[in-house]
Amino acid sequence: MNRFKIDIGEPSVVAQGKNTGWGNYQFPEICFTKSGSVYVNWAMRPDDVEAYAGKTYGEAVSDDLGKTWREPTEDDVLTWGIPLKSGKLFKGFQRQYAFAADYIKNYTPLAIHRGRKYHYLEDIKEYKSTQEGVMRDPETGAESLFPIDLKWKNLSLIEYADGRLLPTAYMMAVCGAAPRILRLSDGLYFATYHWSFDINAKSREDIVGSYLDYSVFVFRSTDEARTWECISKITPDGDVHRTDDGYEGFCEPQLELMADGSVAVLMRSGSPRGPHDTKRYPSYIAHSTDNCRTWSKPEVFDEIGVLPQITRLGCGVTLATYGRPVIYLKATDDPSGREWAEHIEIELSPSSHDRSCCYTRLLPIDDHSALLVYSDFNYPDPSGEPKKSILVRKITVTLNN
Repeated sequence: MNRFKIDIGEPSVVAQGKNTGWGNYQFPEICFTKSGSVYVNWAMRPDDVEAYAGKTYGEAVSDDLGKTWREPTEDDVLTWGIPLKSGKLFKGFQRQYAFAADYIKNYTPLAIHRGRKYHYLEDIKEYKSTQEGVMRDPETGAESLFPIDLKWKNLSLIEYADGRLLPTAYMMAVCGAAPRILRLSDGLYFATYHWSFDINAKSREDIVGSYLDYSVFVFRSTDEARTWECISKITPDGDVHRTDDGYEGFCEPQLELMADGSVAVLMRSGSPRGPHDTKRYPSYIAHSTDNCRTWSKPEVFDEIGVLPQITRLGCGVTLATYGRPVIYLKATDDPSGREWAEHIEIELSPSSHDRSCCYTRLLPIDDHSALLVYSDFNYPDPSGEPKKSILVRKITVTLNN
């Protein structure tokens, strides 16, 4: 095991700007263009569900695998999406947005948790729930919407403290180059979602669990992403549950098909509340050997881990990145993904405040390497002034003889 070595390249600056609060110059995404260039985008908005509408991101393109960057042009057609039999790309589920509605005052919530009220959607007569998928033309990049049948019992609606409403299905939205969708074969796709209520509960009394922790739910499609059925869930037990403010349950799941044919899922369980919070919230890993129908008991993957990423390279080595308050990289050549080498810390600029949002993305560029994109809140600009920055590093795997 671990018959390889990892080389982490120097950071390449994609973009820099002033630190204008949580959200801007954060949450990067990465993918290829049709011509083989590398595309990166990042948030230019507050981290709030209301702020996602419209173009709220910056973007850049590299023609030399991340060494230099330029502004995109209309010729840079993106390859976001999962290939379908039709030749089109399934980009994911259309995002839905928070909205104001006075009628919600007439309803009693199902539960109240951390200042949010949760309603049973079927009770809200004024609201009509729709779910659509996003199809992308790989030649032109043109996108179109199509209806999706989401087999989701017990769908709920969130009411925020200011009265805005948000359907829980919005989190099925896949707005990025590393979607939570796994393609096992032509016509067989899996998507993940995390939520506090039991999607498949037999009665309303069973919807609300003991803790309102997040659980991970796995959906399967066998008809070109038009129908999605929930086939399994991964729920925290009493050994995982905590009462700390930063604990959330299993969330931000990422699936990967391992070399032995099993599926691994990495999951977040919480996040420190600010740079001076010394509590740590582990990432967890679970495995399925029957196409996501059942899962092994989740085990601690590492001591931290928001938005964990996992990707298998052609050489047989699988990489994982995750973090907060720092960023870690792990690797394994175990075909099942059950044994991993010790983590490597990705260097961030020093600061007594937040150093990064620690949301990372990985893009394999050949059988032995991948690009890692992340934020660094204090990386120096050419004059030496610390700036909020989007950076890319090349991760290279060398197999030992």
